[in-house]
Amino acid sequence: VERDLYPLKACGLKIISNSEEVWYSYSDIFQANKLISGFAEEKVRVAVGIGAGKYEGERKYPVRKYLAAFKKIVAKGAALVIFGGSEESEDAKYLQENLPTDSILNLTDVGKGWRVDCAVMSQLDMYIGNLTGICNVAEACHLPVIALSREAKNRPADFNVVSQFFRGYPWKTATIVLRPNNPLGDCKNLLSK
Repeated sequence: VERDLYPLKACGLKIISNSEEVWYSYSDIFQANKLISGFAEEKVRVAVGIGAGKYEGERKYPVRKYLAAFKKIVAKGAALVIFGGSEESEDAKYLQENLPTDSILNLTDVGKGWRVDCAVMSQLDMYIGNLTGICNVAEACHLPVIALSREAKNRPADFNVVSQFFRGYPWKTATIVLRPNNPLGDCKNLLSK
């Protein structure tokens, strides 16, 4: 963010705010409220991002491990709102089948659009999930973020230029990013290329 705003500063322009923003309309809020109306209003509602788009191997945390964590989170009184598209629908259904029905709302693959996702996110209490685009939406909505990154802490320094962790770390919101000490799964293969 600071790097991208530097040309404006160099031209003598004053930066008033460097926080991320999300823009949506009253219509988007109306649609969002229809989607989440009556769902777990008395509970902490957690936005969940289980997908990773085209970076499935590098960024996606295994859904079975999410399930183990979500069982504990739901037992403490939270409810989950799952975001994503058709790529995440199978994993979202797996979570739905294995968690209490009143504790999970699956918004994957319902054709609502990105702005409605943003409007729904603005109504929730926090985010847990992969360090991806939907995490950036949570951050722009100023939600506390617990993100999971498969990028190892001991990743070689020359990889930091393309580092998902360093380039995608949430900006200006309370954040915890969980990372393994050493490469796991597909990430091991990236280091050998």
